[in-house]
Amino acid sequence: MAGKPKRRSQQPAPMSVQAPTDPRPIKYRVGDLETIPAELVAELKTGFLGHLRRTARKTLAAEQVGVTLFVIERWLTDDLRFREDAEHATQARVDELELDLEASTNRSGGDVTARIFTVKGFRPEKYQDRIVQATYQHTIYEPEFTFEVVDGKTATPTDKTPATH
Repeated sequence: MAGKPKRRSQQPAPMSVQAPTDPRPIKYRVGDLETIPAELVAELKTGFLGHLRRTARKTLAAEQVGVTLFVIERWLTDDLRFREDAEHATQARVDELELDLEASTNRSGGDVTARIFTVKGFRPEKYQDRIVQATYQHTIYEPEFTFEVVDGKTATPTDKTPATH
């Protein structure tokens, strides 16, 4: 079977992928909050929570419903129930990611590293890499002196004589 060259399968060259365009343009900003009808606010909040439950990303979920992140932050500040629902939606998605990460250790495929960083970002207290050290600014620390008795004489901190043992 000589004479026929092996044919390589021709794969298309990799193409760059552009981010999708915004599904909805931003319609509502902080300045519009007073003019948005209450029924529409309830609908926007519900839509936001649904997208947040799928992505755990406030900015992306806000874009999906057509509001700015500043509007969402205002709602989170002003509406305790909405804040609680948003936190629940985020934690539920992070729980799913955590379970998926655990399951992916038993199988190959998927981007495990990306999932690890996502879970670490949402749960740093559980998945921290290093010990975080607290620093204190504008704190005065007084030095501590120890006093020893040398040759029957009590040494003072200002005593310049060398201590003998």
